[in-house]
Amino acid sequence: MKKLILNYFQKAISIMLTVILFLSTVSFEVFATDPKVSIIIPVYNTPSNLLRGCLESAKNQTLKDIEIICIDDGSTDGSGKILDEYSKADPRFRVVHQENSGCAVARNRGMDIAKGEYIQFLDSDDKIFQTMSEKCYSKAKEFDADIVRCGSNFCRLKDNVIWGEDQNVDCAYSLVIWNGIWKTKFLKDNNLRFDESAFSRTDTSFSIICNLCAKKVATISENLYNYQRYSKKNSICEIVGKNKEKQQKDQASVYKYIMKHIDFSGKNKKAVVNFLMVFLRYFKLFGTPEMLCAVKPLLKDDVVDLLPAKERLLIRKLIQSAG
Repeated sequence: MKKLILNYFQKAISIMLTVILFLSTVSFEVFATDPKVSIIIPVYNTPSNLLRGCLESAKNQTLKDIEIICIDDGSTDGSGKILDEYSKADPRFRVVHQENSGCAVARNRGMDIAKGEYIQFLDSDDKIFQTMSEKCYSKAKEFDADIVRCGSNFCRLKDNVIWGEDQNVDCAYSLVIWNGIWKTKFLKDNNLRFDESAFSRTDTSFSIICNLCAKKVATISENLYNYQRYSKKNSICEIVGKNKEKQQKDQASVYKYIMKHIDFSGKNKKAVVNFLMVFLRYFKLFGTPEMLCAVKPLLKDDVVDLLPAKERLLIRKLIQSAG
């Protein structure tokens, strides 16, 4: 009887060890594999209802193999506690608390610790559609793209109601960063980072530089991002939006930053033309002598001749007026 019990006990232990070994192997395989997409969310004093809506939209992605990196940029209103709440409930959330240093610093820090094959940027007061990460990732893998961009809904929030017409952004040459995903290796190989010295529009310079460096940009015409604009006292959008001089200085800083980080001396004239087309679009809105001086080294005849007739005429007039 004792021998029978001993044999039964030994078999039970053997089965338990086999199960434990199997589970440890599965656990290792799950956590040893880097996520497909890292969603980076900079957070600073975001209204709780909008922040929770944002986090829920990231949490409920149909692509489950993701990590959600939340950078609490010195919030003073309780946003940090909400982030900690989500990280305790879902291990895919990673929260970093830092002193208030600005959105560019927060995004750069997020990129530094991201483990995903691709990086996705999400503003803490916006929402992404449930299928955005999955559809962008599938498109990226299909074309081995450095960047994948999708359409977006531009919305205004009034009394907690979204209103306004849906709009598709110009995906391939978009100046925003939140309408798609970015290959992590591509960003690291080209040392692509946000300008931490600028007050605003750091996403514009980052996006333009990425567009110029990318070898493959894939697009999805479907709207998968909700950009939600609301009145936020003392926000960067409010401050800059009411100050035309500040807008002009910030636009000039965008192009100065680009000129420092892109080598336009090579034979890639197409990249220069694409850059000048974007420059002209914004020059019409915020044109200043500083902006023109920033790009003047590019305004050579062989490059200007490649521009469409209307833009070519405008550039030549600008050159003449600048002397």
